[in-house]
Amino acid sequence: KAHSGLFLGLFIFTVATIGACVFLLYNSTKEPLNNKITVLVYYITDISLGLIGIMAVIVAFIQISKLFFVGEIENRFDKNLSLVAITGFYLLLVFMTVPAVLQFTREGIAGLIAMFQCGTALVTFIQATIQVVFIVDGLRRQALTQFDLTTKPGRSVITFLLITNLAMWIVNTFELKAAHGLNLFVSFYGILPWIVIMHLCFPLAVFIRFHSAICLSDIWLMAYKSICTCIY
Repeated sequence: KAHSGLFLGLFIFTVATIGACVFLLYNSTKEPLNNKITVLVYYITDISLGLIGIMAVIVAFIQISKLFFVGEIENRFDKNLSLVAITGFYLLLVFMTVPAVLQFTREGIAGLIAMFQCGTALVTFIQATIQVVFIVDGLRRQALTQFDLTTKPGRSVITFLLITNLAMWIVNTFELKAAHGLNLFVSFYGILPWIVIMHLCFPLAVFIRFHSAICLSDIWLMAYKSICTCIY
């Protein structure tokens, strides 16, 4: 019950990988125009993945709500880890949004980058928040009836969301740090404070995507087994 989500997810994963290759190719040059192009490629890729992720989470919420809500979970570590990671992720979004808002009205490429940064922060905030809520809820869902065990509602969307998070992880791993080494942030915070901010918050931004994929795989495996099977 996951083939459609698998193929669509692999398509998104391939497109994101191609975007990362284009980013790394042009970012290796020293020409200012190429560097600005790579930043725009990053923002467009990140916003697109965020919007796709939002739609996927909403659909997954609707479908997985058909399963039985257990109420308590044995493994609370994944839930607590997600909450800690997203807190650090929020801090990174705040640090990136403040200088972008202050330069929002500037003309030229600087103003365009500031607008993209604000849009990226908003989309990423919404997607990450509702996804963590979905994960906390999904870890408590369990198939109860034979119909749910047969149809497996939401499993295809969860497969798609899992692969999409891996695509986001690739984008954040290979593009985020280089894209955010911009004068937009360095001129506002200074070189040393911005380096400290990036080294403190960047690992959490990468970790939350990878950890979300792991939690989604747990939901994919455990939510569609009967309660008796999970107990034994």
